[in-house]
Amino acid sequence: MGKHNGKIPLIIQVIFMYAFYICFGVAVIICCMGEELSNQLILIMWILFFLCFGIGFVNVIVAILHIFLKSQKPTMVTIIAKFSLIPWYIMNFIFWALAVVIFIHPFFLPIVPIIFVLGVSSTYFFMICTGVHNLSYVIKLVKNKELKLTGGIIVSVIFHFIFVLDIIGSFALHYYLKPYSNQKIEKAAEAIIEEK
Repeated sequence: MGKHNGKIPLIIQVIFMYAFYICFGVAVIICCMGEELSNQLILIMWILFFLCFGIGFVNVIVAILHIFLKSQKPTMVTIIAKFSLIPWYIMNFIFWALAVVIFIHPFFLPIVPIIFVLGVSSTYFFMICTGVHNLSYVIKLVKNKELKLTGGIIVSVIFHFIFVLDIIGSFALHYYLKPYSNQKIEKAAEAIIEEK
């Protein structure tokens, strides 16, 4: 059985996350020019929005499956994805901050907490989706008794659940998992299969 690579869903997720905000940026420019948004552009924005979440869920499922399959170490791909998404998170913060400011009006005030919760929860979901492959890889190593959890690894895993620190956690996990090359893991997996 060959090695499975979980980077494809992660790369697709990053592309669609940017595609949504590019489409949103076009919509903002059109509105600033005093033009009316076309129904097609609004439909494309909604499709991209839901595709981002759908691909995020696929990414999580693929990561969970990789616990049970031979797979490549995902730490470097995760680091690249997280760094490439820094501008996206800045745009995302601006988007949700504007959404909250737009609805600060006595009539719409009850909607503001909903918008705030939606913004934080969707952003957190995307942050978790970009680091889930690292987490599944650690689970796989621990499950196969190939990795002893140290304080540094535990802190790195915890950092994957905290905004901004998730990038540091990815770097730290990459550093801590360096001794666990793909060849060593393949040999250990083959030995487990032969024992059964």
